[in-house]
Amino acid sequence: MSIEPPNQTLSAAHSEGGALTPYLRAIRALQGVDVLRADLTESTRTMQTAASLLDSPAAAELTARRLGPGWTRPRVQSAVEVETKGQSNVLSVVASAEEPSTAARLANTFARAALDARSATVKLQARNLLAILDRNRPRARAAARPPPTSRDA
Repeated sequence: MSIEPPNQTLSAAHSEGGALTPYLRAIRALQGVDVLRADLTESTRTMQTAASLLDSPAAAELTARRLGPGWTRPRVQSAVEVETKGQSNVLSVVASAEEPSTAARLANTFARAALDARSATVKLQARNLLAILDRNRPRARAAARPPPTSRDA
């Protein structure tokens, strides 16, 4: 899970005609990325958001595959809850099952699967962003060059 410092600002330059620079286009592409931004004044909300990001269908699907036959995404989703621990910065994975050992296995498998699924999502989003930056690198370099002076002519 990615956590950025609060109040991080970005200043961007515009090229002639008001077009966005390639760098800013790449940063704007992050608007669709599920990045958790830490807000020290809203820590409870931040942790609730973290719980929502981890309690995903992808995590439940991965958990069902890892647990084997008899386990499905809906079954995992109905048996697992990700919740905040009071006003702390701790999340808890709680699983319900008939046998305590099954509940423990389910909770532990889900916790690992949730982190693995989140990691895969962030890696994919990072690869996509890097591809955008790579495609725009030549234009960014050209835009960064100083204009020719009369002595260069």
